Amino acid sequence: MSGFSDLEMHLWMLRDDARAEAYERALIKAIRPGDVVVDVGAGTCLLSMMACRAGAARVYAIEETGIIDLARTLVRENGYADRVILLRGNSGRIRLPESGDVVVSETIGSFVFSEEILETMEDARRRFLKPGGILIPGQISIRMAPFESWQEGVGFLERPVRGFDYRAAAKLFDSKTVAAAKAIGKGHLLDDARALYEIDFRAGAGITDFDRTLEFTARRDGVLHGFVGTWRARLHDDVDLICEPGGPPVCWPPLLFPLPGGIPVRAGERIVLSFGRTERPGWHWRWSARTA
Repeated sequence: MSGFSDLEMHLWMLRDDARAEAYERALIKAIRPGDVVVDVGAGTCLLSMMACRAGAARVYAIEETGIIDLARTLVRENGYADRVILLRGNSGRIRLPESGDVVVSETIGSFVFSEEILETMEDARRRFLKPGGILIPGQISIRMAPFESWQEGVGFLERPVRGFDYRAAAKLFDSKTVAAAKAIGKGHLLDDARALYEIDFRAGAGITDFDRTLEFTARRDGVLHGFVGTWRARLHDDVDLICEPGGPPVCWPPLLFPLPGGIPVRAGERIVLSFGRTERPGWHWRWSARTA
């Protein structure tokens, strides 16, 4: 968690207008005057202060790292010290004197899972939320799509680089390393995205088996260079936060799951993705693909 005490990381998140705007719209829709709100993983308390501005009577802002000292100053200087109660510690070990009408958390990590959002949201739903209360986010859909790209990954090395043959480097490309998608657009996709994991935090439905098989149909001839992972978080009602190629830029990039070499595909051919979580500690993935 030490990275989240780093002010630079918080500046990076604060610059994400799409993230902030979506969360504020969700809070405005969810909060009624006088509501109690719980902000899990509050960081600099941006969401906590947004909740106050939306009408919350009290906000319990839970933050584990030292950034809470800056948050306390920001809350005071913005005039919310009488309504935001800052609590330092891991949310799983915090006890509150009352339950919240709304629980909000922006603990969405890389490819959603890396900040332990499943455990965090389930615990917050059970212990912090009133019956019938609102969770933000309520749902997240994680999706995969096959792509062809000559701009990044192994595809970049399969074509001449400044006129030089770099195919020998392509053979050394580490296909087990997930990378940020920097130049993938919708035009690179060989088929539409398919749902990989559907998470409903409101139902307390966790995922215990991460093994999935997805099938796609190539809509054109091309070369399959891997898969791009995207997600869409339903924050509240019709308010979505989206991480996908062609969507508003957010501080999480879509992720590339590359293949060791390009697999030629023809229009109408089936692409079969096998995907799952490895047994190593942390959030590590395994994937492979074939055509049929």
